[in-house]
Amino acid sequence: MPIGGPNRWNPYTKLLEAHMHEIEFLNKALVKITNKLNSYSLNYVADVEIYPIDKGISGSTADVVKSVFNSAVLGGESESNTSELLEELIAGLSYAGDSGAHSNLKYVGSPEHKQDLENLKNKLKPVLASNSSITSFWLKEGHPFYPVFWDFAFSVDGSNRFIVIGSSSD
Repeated sequence: MPIGGPNRWNPYTKLLEAHMHEIEFLNKALVKITNKLNSYSLNYVADVEIYPIDKGISGSTADVVKSVFNSAVLGGESESNTSELLEELIAGLSYAGDSGAHSNLKYVGSPEHKQDLENLKNKLKPVLASNSSITSFWLKEGHPFYPVFWDFAFSVDGSNRFIVIGSSSD
């Protein structure tokens, strides 16, 4: 038996490990950006995370969402695409706010911020290129964050299956 057990050489296991590595890498990039947005902010917290969808899960968007967020209740859904997902993601991560509630005003819109967003898009585009469908949805209940100023959620299906969800709160 090879070192690491019989599943070490299973192609599905290798694919799953690669998928998890991509999601972990993207989540680290998102945390880096949201930490910068949230530092020196006023009444503002941004959260964005990518959640993998188990390959064994099938069914409706509601079923998929329920498998990732146990207490979630789907409020609605619509077909979407890569451009809309990237647009919503970048718009949320570029939200400056106003005098009563805002992200880090020295960071948002700065050359560093623009470069971080460009790097994120460049990391995300190849992962999204292999999708067969993207669904935009909203949650009636069970959102993992606390949406106030902006929020979005997308289910991505294809060789990489995941949910990307984000919002900002006060």
